[in-house]
Amino acid sequence: MEKYAGTVEDSCPDWRTIIPERYWPAELAHLPESLAERIRGLPDDRGLFLWGPQGAGKTYANAAAAKHLWGAGFDIAWQPFEELLLRVRSTYRPGGGSELDILEPLCQVDVLCIEDVGCTVAYDRQETDFSLRTFLVLLDHRLAHCRKTFLSSNKSIEDLAHNFDTRIASRICEACDVVRIAGRDRRADRLKRKLGVQDE
Repeated sequence: MEKYAGTVEDSCPDWRTIIPERYWPAELAHLPESLAERIRGLPDDRGLFLWGPQGAGKTYANAAAAKHLWGAGFDIAWQPFEELLLRVRSTYRPGGGSELDILEPLCQVDVLCIEDVGCTVAYDRQETDFSLRTFLVLLDHRLAHCRKTFLSSNKSIEDLAHNFDTRIASRICEACDVVRIAGRDRRADRLKRKLGVQDE
């Protein structure tokens, strides 16, 4: 991958200030080879939508991808979805700034990782108009300007089409390769080992 100059000058001088500390050890070499090769081969305007059960390694894979792309010269940003909504809502207080103050850096950064999209809404419920609008604005801008976006969710594209609407699902498919991450809940497995619990 060629080194890319970046669109936000010096916005990401060190990946350790962006990626959560728990995922600092993440490397492409730790991922299944097929997934690592897929990440290495992505064009500059395309990311991944990683979905699957909790604890299967979606966040770890996103962190490995972000570190790899930072090393190739891309600026990166990391944003849990529900935290984004809380940040935008905080602007509604007096003196809280504007929604654009929150969204613009995420629209402009070369590589954006959004974690846990739609994970706090039950499968049979609808996201709010506020959540839909916020996500739609962000995805539309990044698509229009050919910026790489990585997403993770416990839900499939079809589930998100139901929870949000088909516009969101369509944009995710346009922006990202869709990859299902299968496997056991590694967090639960670590806890069981710590407690000395064995599966029957």
